[in-house]
Amino acid sequence: MTKNKHFSKFNFKKFDEITTVDEVVRVFKEIYLIRWRLSERHEIKYHIENNTISTEHRKKMLQIFLDGCEFDLSPYTLAILYFLMENRVLHKLGYFVNVLKYYFADEANLMLVEVISRFEIDKEVLEIYKSSLEYLYNKKVAYIYKKVPDILGGLKLRWFSGEIDMTIRRKVNGIQKILVEGKGSLW
Repeated sequence: MTKNKHFSKFNFKKFDEITTVDEVVRVFKEIYLIRWRLSERHEIKYHIENNTISTEHRKKMLQIFLDGCEFDLSPYTLAILYFLMENRVLHKLGYFVNVLKYYFADEANLMLVEVISRFEIDKEVLEIYKSSLEYLYNKKVAYIYKKVPDILGGLKLRWFSGEIDMTIRRKVNGIQKILVEGKGSLW
């Protein structure tokens, strides 16, 4: 972590009250959700990330944006966002999310798996994948949910070294390939 020039000043030890895996996952999920919500609101994202605007003004704008979130923010999430803003690297929030994901995951023997789908997926459906991944990687698995309206249906599980694609698009592409190549049967 200290080798990363953008985040070398960030001291995770300051956040020593983040002691449980659940709290780590909570902070990560909040920053992850904020990142995706900001990417959908270009005008707000531009002003919050614009280093030519005063930090105080950008903090006020960030707070107004965060007040619109339907979940209660951890004080650590807010402290991390302010740290990034004060150090003029909030525009690298997506990159920071990835750095944070791997750093905290290693510290907590945790693997964060993205569940990408158009629709909300029942946790019971995902339990078999969670059990399998925990067995294979010998780590605790936590899910991070990302709704993507472009996915026709199904879901995709993505983690640092792999992916399970169960989307309708993948199935349609498979059928198309069979038809184009003229091989095999559809059934």
